[in-house]
Amino acid sequence: MTHRFTADQALNWLVLYFDARSMFVRRSGTSSATTACNYGVPQGSSLGLLCFNLYIASLSSVIGSFGVRHHQYADDTQMYIAASKDDLKVNIDILEKCTTTVHQWLLHNGQQLNPSKSEAILFTASRGRQSVDDALSLQVSDAVIQPSATIKSLGVTLDRHLTFDQHVANVCQACYFHIRALRHVR
Repeated sequence: MTHRFTADQALNWLVLYFDARSMFVRRSGTSSATTACNYGVPQGSSLGLLCFNLYIASLSSVIGSFGVRHHQYADDTQMYIAASKDDLKVNIDILEKCTTTVHQWLLHNGQQLNPSKSEAILFTASRGRQSVDDALSLQVSDAVIQPSATIKSLGVTLDRHLTFDQHVANVCQACYFHIRALRHVR
């Protein structure tokens, strides 16, 4: 005989999953005091990823309302714009307004934007490299982010001219490290 859950039973099950949770930190055998955990999803649980995706999904519509393109990977959100030299400053203003709204959304939903982990890069076409102002910066949550020469996205190092030189150098360095480590195995 199979048992079917009603909507009320399913809702009660979810409430029990999230309600009355606590947390503590343990390091070197010493534990902190236990404190209530009223926000977020249980990490390491089988439903954790699904619940977090449902929790953060509406952020996509907030970003999209500014016409800013974006990708979301777990707890990482990448926003980007395509702009010509003539409308670059206008588009950066839009990106800053979008970032401010994202910051407010995160605060309202019990999350925090970490400007120290925020990066910006300005990709340029080969014919426009010399004419783009390198001094442009981006305001993120009361912090000024200067464009980087390279960024890492999903394990790929991208440079502002999209040459992949730095990525190839990083892969070669990792290969040499592992080849040297194999010497110790034999």
